[in-house]
Amino acid sequence: RSVVERTTENNFKTGKVKSKASRRKRALTEEEENMKPPSQAETMKYLQLPPALAFVARALTQLSGVGVMLDPEWEFIESVAPKVPELQMQRGKGLDYLAGQFFKSWTR
Repeated sequence: RSVVERTTENNFKTGKVKSKASRRKRALTEEEENMKPPSQAETMKYLQLPPALAFVARALTQLSGVGVMLDPEWEFIESVAPKVPELQMQRGKGLDYLAGQFFKSWTR
């Protein structure tokens, strides 16, 4: 709770939050005070990944693990990132991708 209070105070000090009404505190109800956070099992039952996404995530994780086993200094993202624009161009989405990258770099 102290982290939340410090963050809130910091937001007011930096001007991210300007409303004085949101700064007022109210007393917690008895139910709120006695409430426990949900267990991981209760939370995870609502999380469902599409099978294709789960498969891709597993494959990428395994690829990364094998790469690190072979070379502990190997970085997956560092190795793959230069290939992304090339693959986007091959799939015909290159101009949209490059325009998006240009716009992102221009707005920074």
